[in-house]
Amino acid sequence: MSKSHFPRTLFGGIFAEPFRRYSYGILCLECLLVAVRCFSPLIQRFFIDALTSGASRAAFLLMAATGAALFCGFALESGENFLRGKLHIAARRHLQGGLFRHLLALPEDFLRSRGAGYFFNRMQNDVGEVLVFWRGSGISLFGDVLKLVIALGTIAVFSWRCALFALPFLSVQALICFLFRGRQYELSRHLQECVASERHVMQDYLSNHTTVKTHAALQNASTQVETGLSRWGELAGRRLFNEYLFRICLQLPIWLCTGAVAFAGVYFSLQKTWTLGETWSLVTLTMLLFAPARAIGNIFVQMESARSAWTRLTEILRRQSETEGENSDSFRLTGDIVFDGVSFGYGDRAENVLEEISFRVPAGALLFLRGANGSGKSTLLALMLRLYKARAGQICIGGRDIEGFPLTAYRSRIGYIGQHPEFVKGNVRSNLALGNKFVPDEEMVAMLRKLDFWKIVADRGGLDAEVEENGENFSGGERLRLALAREMLRDIDLLLFDEPAAHLDQEGRERFYRLIRDFHGRKSVLAAVHGPAEIDGALDVYLPERDPAKDQR
Repeated sequence: MSKSHFPRTLFGGIFAEPFRRYSYGILCLECLLVAVRCFSPLIQRFFIDALTSGASRAAFLLMAATGAALFCGFALESGENFLRGKLHIAARRHLQGGLFRHLLALPEDFLRSRGAGYFFNRMQNDVGEVLVFWRGSGISLFGDVLKLVIALGTIAVFSWRCALFALPFLSVQALICFLFRGRQYELSRHLQECVASERHVMQDYLSNHTTVKTHAALQNASTQVETGLSRWGELAGRRLFNEYLFRICLQLPIWLCTGAVAFAGVYFSLQKTWTLGETWSLVTLTMLLFAPARAIGNIFVQMESARSAWTRLTEILRRQSETEGENSDSFRLTGDIVFDGVSFGYGDRAENVLEEISFRVPAGALLFLRGANGSGKSTLLALMLRLYKARAGQICIGGRDIEGFPLTAYRSRIGYIGQHPEFVKGNVRSNLALGNKFVPDEEMVAMLRKLDFWKIVADRGGLDAEVEENGENFSGGERLRLALAREMLRDIDLLLFDEPAAHLDQEGRERFYRLIRDFHGRKSVLAAVHGPAEIDGALDVYLPERDPAKDQR
């Protein structure tokens, strides 16, 4: 589901294009179920009257009709539950898939503001809240309104005085819903934020479990998690108390009205004004009237949790993605790379990490970016990848400002290996195919052979060899070669390296950069390095060291 097709409202989402057939099917079955359940008290009325009058033949026929009505109700309810399940599956697939794609396309500074893990957990929790509402209460609301109208109309046919008598009690229920829904919305919003944050903290500690163990920081982690869970427990308890207090208040008018109707029915039956069947059917219809009324009240209060989650989801969707509105021009990143007076600083900080940086990289050259820690080497590569935008100056390739290229197509022309090469859990084939379309196995094997890495991969099972999370079952040097093979398989014009060989010894670093020199062909290569790397034909650019005194001002 793309952003343009994303539902505008919470209820509108129930009838969104990808799964509206299930929603309409549920509504049709719900209408039939309402008709059967409202017709049943009438059958029961005549059945009781037939029994009391001694009409045995009619009693048996009406008993069979009652059984048929019960069976029809069961069949319709089973079909409705099946379609609810299909609605949940289709809605989760489209809703979560569309949100995940949009989240990935958001600007880097936004994702880093709270951490990608926070936004992922927030999306997971909010989507779950919305889907529970859609599958359950949301789609049931229409059927419950129909039940309410039909039950009120049927009661009016029996006794218009009873129908008028029930209206004030219905109005009291509506007032109770209005009083409780605002409080429920605020509690739900705070609780959802707490859940997303707490899951992110747990995920962060689990991702860095080695650091926690080596620093004997289990107690620190447990304390922080327990603090968050205590906050969650407090909010969850307050919301639970609010829900049950609401249900008790909502039930009081039902007990009063049903009790009054039952008392009146017994009185008029004793006075021979009503038959026993009429009294039974009227009490049953009164209960049928307040059942949907109570359900509607519950829905409108429970809806506040889903509405809060929906508001949070739309807050993310309103954020413009990096690729929104771009065209699909075909181009190659050829020509000299020119940095002209580039300055950059993170966020709202006054100081710049880079200050008026200017240099030229000839087309097809291998260039090393050198400088002390904190001089901005990694930041310069991030600007090349357009993860951030320079505060001043411009970066041009072939005489064209890189901001003028369509972002997705631009990044597809660039290969990048960071300080810690990243891999997804899967196998060697799936990781080599990341960002590559239709790469034959033969090409993958040939590239691994060129990098003198195929024998190691073949001994582990070839292209089907398992790659654990972050490639942890490969050594640092092996991960580096696997990442290099992945980038060399792509049809790219520019290679960027952010100190990927920093953990290797001097000989290993020089061997790695010789591989780059020998295999990069006509591609331009920019590599941020910290230690010495003497490679024939390579160019060097030294970034100036930042002035600490200036940063403190």
